[in-house]
Amino acid sequence: MLKSPDQKDFENTVRGIRSSNNYIGSLDNVRHKLELPDSTKRFEIEALLIHATREQFEESLDADMVLMALGLLKGFPSLRNSSENRSGNELITVRRRMFIWTSSYVPDKHSASNKRRKVFYESCEELKVAGEDAVKAIIKALNTEDGNAIDKVAQKLYSKRRKINEYLDEAKKYLIYSENGEVIDVELQDLKHIRQKNQSTTSTDPDESEIIENDIQEDDCLETLDFEVNDGDTIQQPDNSGIIENSIQEDNYTENPSSDPLNPLKPKEKAPLSIIIFGIATIVLSLALFVVHTIKNYQIETIKLEPPKTIKFTNSEIYLPLGKIHNLTIDVTPPDSELHNLKCESLNPDTVEILSESNLRIKATDSFKSNTSHDATIKVYLPDNEYITDKMIVHVFDQNTNGSISEGRNNNLSSGDFIKK
Repeated sequence: MLKSPDQKDFENTVRGIRSSNNYIGSLDNVRHKLELPDSTKRFEIEALLIHATREQFEESLDADMVLMALGLLKGFPSLRNSSENRSGNELITVRRRMFIWTSSYVPDKHSASNKRRKVFYESCEELKVAGEDAVKAIIKALNTEDGNAIDKVAQKLYSKRRKINEYLDEAKKYLIYSENGEVIDVELQDLKHIRQKNQSTTSTDPDESEIIENDIQEDDCLETLDFEVNDGDTIQQPDNSGIIENSIQEDNYTENPSSDPLNPLKPKEKAPLSIIIFGIATIVLSLALFVVHTIKNYQIETIKLEPPKTIKFTNSEIYLPLGKIHNLTIDVTPPDSELHNLKCESLNPDTVEILSESNLRIKATDSFKSNTSHDATIKVYLPDNEYITDKMIVHVFDQNTNGSISEGRNNNLSSGDFIKK
C-alpha cells in the first residue's frame, strides 16, 4: 500500500527517537504530529509507544527490538535518564551491543534457519569466536531490523490518530502514578526473549544448560573494549595464573609409597601460608584495579554513520518572550545520520543568542537595542558541507505589552512561552 507523505514523515519522526540528542524534543514532535494537547506529558507519549508496540508485536523478539531501540527497555541506557552525558548515537550503539549479548537475537535471527543471511551463527559463543568485525556486522543488521520494526509501530500509532485520546486512555495502563494521582513515570518493559546459556557445555546438572543469564557476561561484552588510563597507556593486567595455581590448592591425597600399613596415605605438602595470603591479596588488588579503570574509562566503539542529506528546522518560525530559553528541534534525513559537528548560529545575536549549539538551545535577550530588529534569523548547518543547512525566524516580543512584536505587525499573542507555525 502506498504511504502518504504525512505517514512517511511520521514514521521518520518515530524512528528518529533512537539516536536523537534531544530526546524530549523528539517526543514533543510525536505529540505535535498526533495533535495531542501541549499538556500531554512525555511519559504518556512513551506509554503510547509501548502500547502500540505490544499491540503490533505482542511479546515477540520484534517487540524487544523496538523497545530496546526506543530506550524503553529496562536496564538499557538512554537519554530519558538526565545523568547520561553521551550522545544519542553513542547510546543506541551501546543498547544494540547489549541486546546482542543478552537477548536471543543472534540464534533466533542469524541462525542457519534464516535463509536470508549470508553468514550464520547458532549462538553468541559462535559470534564471539568470529571476532569484532562480525559483531559490528550484526549490529549493522540490527540497525536495519529495529528500524523496520519501528516503522510498523509508527504505522499502528498513525492509524489511531483520529481516536488518539481513546488510544491514550488504553495506554495509561503503562503509567506510574504518585500517591496523589500524578503521573511520575512510565513502566519500562522487561526483556522477554533472554539469551540462553550455550547448551553444548557439559554439566552434571541436566537443567543447568537451561538457566537464563540475566546480565551481560564480562567475557562477552567487555573484552571488545579498550581500557585506557588518562595518559593514553593501556592497562596491562597482571598474569595471575601462576599465583592462582600455587595459592589455591585442593586437599587431595596421593598414595604413600611407604609400606607402613598404619599410614597408607600421606597428604601433599601445602603451600606456605605467606604465599597463599600474597596470592589472594594480589588477586583482590588486580580485580579492584580492573573495576576502577573499567568504570573510569568505559568506552564502546560506535559505528561510523553517514552524514545527513538534509537538515531542516521543525518549525519555520516561532515566537519567544523576552528572556525566555528554548530548545529548537530539527528533522534530519536519514534520521540516523551523524550530527557530531552540528553548528547553530544567530545572525542577530543582539536579539537572540545561542546558549548551546549541540542542543540548539537559544535565549531571547532581556532587552532590545534601539538599532536592532525584534526578529532574529537562526541558522543550522554542518561546517564541512555548506549545502546542508536551514534557517528559521525567531520573533522576540515583550509579554508585558500588547503592541506588535515588530513594526507593522499585530499578532495578539497569548502569554505562553512561544507560538509555533
